[in-house]
Amino acid sequence: MRYAICSDAHGNRIFYDLCMNKIESYCVDRIIYLGDIFGYMDEGLYIKRDLINRGALVLKGNHEAMLLGELPIDSEKDKIYGLKSQMIDMNKEDFEWIKKLPEEYELETSEGKIFFIHGSAENHINGYLYEDDESYGWNEPEYRMVFMGHTHRSFFKKVNNSTIFVNVGSIGLPRDIGNRPSFCILDTSNMSVEMVNFLVDDVFFHDVFFQNVNNKVMEVLNRRWKK
Repeated sequence: MRYAICSDAHGNRIFYDLCMNKIESYCVDRIIYLGDIFGYMDEGLYIKRDLINRGALVLKGNHEAMLLGELPIDSEKDKIYGLKSQMIDMNKEDFEWIKKLPEEYELETSEGKIFFIHGSAENHINGYLYEDDESYGWNEPEYRMVFMGHTHRSFFKKVNNSTIFVNVGSIGLPRDIGNRPSFCILDTSNMSVEMVNFLVDDVFFHDVFFQNVNNKVMEVLNRRWKK
């Protein structure tokens, strides 16, 4: 089976559509989406509907948990998140769908189990795990691979020649290089993982969609390669 694994679109319809076009070229069997459809930009409902139409397996992220009241929404941060204003366009069916999203997913393969979460193994919804985190034990022997999102920074780390930790980054708001979304292709027939990063041409930033995006968010999206 071939899976596309992606996360953190955050309502960015432009980047999301570009990523889905890229994913289609890989002829995957299924998409696994690791959470945070909503927040920051306004087209979360569009992305939700498209993921449903594609038959994607979708996990709950911290922004979905905030929409449900499972995590608090900080009033100052929500000036950037825009979650409360996005709630206005959501109906009971939308909230019921979000409520049913799982926090984790395990995939059994002949080569071992693969674990999928939004945050970290210690905190599935809101845990941050970075590649250079020395405080984390990096010891999940029950899993062959662990996939996560949440930090918006992609990495691939193999520990003790056993567990592979993969952060798939963000397809809507990359925090290192703002116009370089990322996702992964997992092939369970040979247990291979390909990290896919691509640059979004600046012409897409002229779309009217970005005229309504918060300035702080645009500062992140406008980050470019350092020369």
